[in-house]
Amino acid sequence: MVLINTTIQSDNQINLPDISPALIKDALSYISENLTNDISVQAIADYLNISRSRLSHVFKDYTGISLWNYIIARRIQYSQTLLKQGHSITNACYECGFQDYAHFIKVFTRLNGISPGKYARSSSMTK
Repeated sequence: MVLINTTIQSDNQINLPDISPALIKDALSYISENLTNDISVQAIADYLNISRSRLSHVFKDYTGISLWNYIIARRIQYSQTLLKQGHSITNACYECGFQDYAHFIKVFTRLNGISPGKYARSSSMTK
């Protein structure tokens, strides 16, 4: 009986299709389409019909970054674009999907090494 179970488990592991790349592509697409909305890892997992923990694990394995950190990085990238276009810091904060201004300032500064205000001023000087 143990041999049969081991054989079945081995066969199941061999025959399972690798859905991860499609899963990653679908997650990235969902994030791009909903970047400015109030999204969560759970919302993405629900959309993809997968558990939150499985999605997080697969995403990190394939990208090297956690799903939530990826979302934050994409939002900061978008805020940089808005600041370069002359938007106010407040507008960039809320337009790129952050709900808390202080948190936005902290994350922006941590990821860029410069505050959003300094970034906006330096961007306007290079125009």
